[in-house]
Amino acid sequence: MERPGSSNRKRGLRGKTQDPNVRLSKLLSYALRHGADSLGLPMGSDGFVPLSALLVLPQFRSYSQTDIERVVDSNDKQRFTLRHSEHSGVTEIRANQGHTLKVEVELTALGDELPEQAIHGTYLRHWPSILQCGLARMKRTHIHLSTELPGEGKTVISGMRNGLRGGHIYRPVESYSRWNQVLLVF
Repeated sequence: MERPGSSNRKRGLRGKTQDPNVRLSKLLSYALRHGADSLGLPMGSDGFVPLSALLVLPQFRSYSQTDIERVVDSNDKQRFTLRHSEHSGVTEIRANQGHTLKVEVELTALGDELPEQAIHGTYLRHWPSILQCGLARMKRTHIHLSTELPGEGKTVISGMRNGLRGGHIYRPVESYSRWNQVLLVF
């Protein structure tokens, strides 16, 4: 992954040293959630991109399929999925959520079967705006919520940040559940 004699870490945003796995995860997140069109990636309607098309981009040339598999397998928030396409015979990757691009995702309508709690992870500095205006999906497709607090179970804590405090969540108009138990609100 790194060239001999080079540092194992690179400078990230705001000059902070960044772990190579975190750096690769951020590159993947941008490419697969937001930048596929501008990067010229052939993305299917389900959000999958041929891994070979990703690896030839300049920002990914120093990474291998093994590096990407490691990041996908070790990501605690299950941000990505790798699959071998039966149709095309190639390995493909996609971001599981957080897209600003139009992507079709498998959803199950919840109807009145809502969980006891729905948690949205964000920074405390955003709390006054959330209290005044409510949660907003901004440029993304959905608002992501979890059904468990960190450490309570196996559910992915989508967007959960360190140092968060509790608040109130009101019943959404429409809500859906994904395969990874993340709630999506429209």
